Amino acid sequence: MSKVAPPEEEQPQVGVSALDVLRVAFVTKAEQAEDESNFHKPLFCHQIYENEMVVERGNPKVDLVFHATDMQMAVIVRPDPNAPDPAPVTGTDLMGSLATHIVERHFTSVDEMLSASDAAFAPLGSKIAEYTSDAHLRADMMDDGAAAPAQEGTTVHEVYKSNFEDAAFRKLHRRFQLLNLLYIDAASYIEEEDPRWDVFTLFRKTEINGELQYTFIGFTTIYKFYAYPESTRHRVSQFIILPPYQKQGHALKLLSAVREQCLADDDCVEVVMEDPTHQFYCIRILAELLDFNRLEVWGPDALEKDLTLDEVRELGKKLSVNKKSVRRAHEIFRQRALGMAPTDDETKTLRLAIKARLFRQHEDELEGLEEDARKEKLHEMYTATLEENGKLIDRLNNLLA
Repeated sequence: MSKVAPPEEEQPQVGVSALDVLRVAFVTKAEQAEDESNFHKPLFCHQIYENEMVVERGNPKVDLVFHATDMQMAVIVRPDPNAPDPAPVTGTDLMGSLATHIVERHFTSVDEMLSASDAAFAPLGSKIAEYTSDAHLRADMMDDGAAAPAQEGTTVHEVYKSNFEDAAFRKLHRRFQLLNLLYIDAASYIEEEDPRWDVFTLFRKTEINGELQYTFIGFTTIYKFYAYPESTRHRVSQFIILPPYQKQGHALKLLSAVREQCLADDDCVEVVMEDPTHQFYCIRILAELLDFNRLEVWGPDALEKDLTLDEVRELGKKLSVNKKSVRRAHEIFRQRALGMAPTDDETKTLRLAIKARLFRQHEDELEGLEEDARKEKLHEMYTATLEENGKLIDRLNNLLA
């Protein structure tokens, strides 16, 4: 006797990862939204779907398709074409949960979104930096050291500074702010009414048939907060380079442009990061190293001895970095000056300086160890620091070549 399939309403609902349901694409043509290679998985969505899980039937995909210029967005739920018919999407309210986080209007088809996009769109705010990109600029520090293939030819990129006093920019920001929830862990939307926010956007500029076209590459938000007695600290809060353009050097160039703006602000005493990943921490160090090099703060004699506390404070003020960053930069330039195969005598003062900094930085952890274990742990930290410094030096040399 053959088994009878249970009624459709009795089929079990299955919990699946929302990261396997949501997809993001950036397009300028309808056919690009049909190409699977143009879609990217988010890194996070726990603030949209609880525990990053959804309960559904029909194995749908929720596509967030952005226009690559002005960031208009279409939200499309696509049932699995291979699912049994009928295969309704049930369980978690996929659109309802998502819609609560979409502030600006969105569309339900790619064609509608493309039609609504502004063909004459140009970046908003004031242009603060411009650079050309090619293989020479690919120096973002990645966990695996990998870089994306360079594109053919030379491309111009521009960085713009904006704030929420501009109503048109508020609308643009509301379109792309959803990306914070998808690519930054525990991110939240920023308060538009707070005048201490600045937003820096990065665009690629190309000329097509005599007309300029701008492609949205990434953005960062900067919050200016009080620093005693009458100064400000600038905190890099949110920082995203869109998935198609990562590992091409853009993060370093955008951060360097932001730092240059802050260095020009006499009230800014420090540029700080909000919970940076190790990858972004390394990019930050590279940006600081470029500033130290550009300002030529150290001659050969200065790299042969330790810095005094007064020198550390003076340089920190001059380059808007903290004392730890000054010492780390000095260590890296000293290691760079020693070359590939220094003698033990040549590395002694550098070794002692690095170990002294590491001990201060990890004093609580190290003080709890027996003397031999403490020495071994400190040496492991020192060796790891030299290795990481070497990677940074390689990338710095590549940038300065």
